[in-house]
Amino acid sequence: MAQNLLAVSSFKREYARKFDVDVYSTNEVLQKELNSVAWASAAGNLTLSAASMVTGAAVLQAASGLRTLEEAKDLVNALPPTELSKRNREALRQMRVPDPITDRFLENRLLSPRHQTVIVEAIKTLGAIPGRSAFIQYAAHVDSEDAALLFQEMAELLADYHRSVSPIQRLEIYQNVPVAYTGQGSAAILLPIDRLLWTERTSGIATSLGQTLPKPQPVRKIELWMTGDASDRAHEGMQQLGITLVEHAGQRLPLLD
Repeated sequence: MAQNLLAVSSFKREYARKFDVDVYSTNEVLQKELNSVAWASAAGNLTLSAASMVTGAAVLQAASGLRTLEEAKDLVNALPPTELSKRNREALRQMRVPDPITDRFLENRLLSPRHQTVIVEAIKTLGAIPGRSAFIQYAAHVDSEDAALLFQEMAELLADYHRSVSPIQRLEIYQNVPVAYTGQGSAAILLPIDRLLWTERTSGIATSLGQTLPKPQPVRKIELWMTGDASDRAHEGMQQLGITLVEHAGQRLPLLD
């Protein structure tokens, strides 16, 4: 029975990889179909791909050279949750994230192994900058699956911005928003949102950011990168505060999902 369950689990991750879906999704219809084809494959004694057949230790060794978040996604489909958890814990230890924060992050069941792995890999790519522990602590408090995906995508945007736009030198959580500081006297806020409206809450946060960020250190420019677009009123409000809007950032900083 244990061997059958292991085989089913491996087939399930393999089919998720082939169809490019999240094996840990809470979508009941998706899970039902994945379970169905996985059990059928196990019952038929079909041959697993090399990625699914390789032992956990070998996968960990091969994955030590991960360079892209796309490869991190493949890793999620190659390793069982227990191996992913061990690997993420070790990565967080090397980033000197305090154990209580690591425990809360890894034990939050709303953060699936996929969310956790992508977040850890993304933050790891930033190098030894101040603020990585603060982001993990920030992500550890997610209270819904939607929020978990939001945090994952924010981590992806940070990693892509660091790699392809400007190196991030420090991360800070301000007004419940991650702020990335670069060495060019700039601060960037990267948000995976479809539409920015000028509501009372948006105005309050933007005003606080615009008035406060330049004070702790010399910040000459504040940019808000967003995957969607903003209303005309939001454009006007941001311009009045001296915040530059960069819309459709996903075209330059593509997300996994």
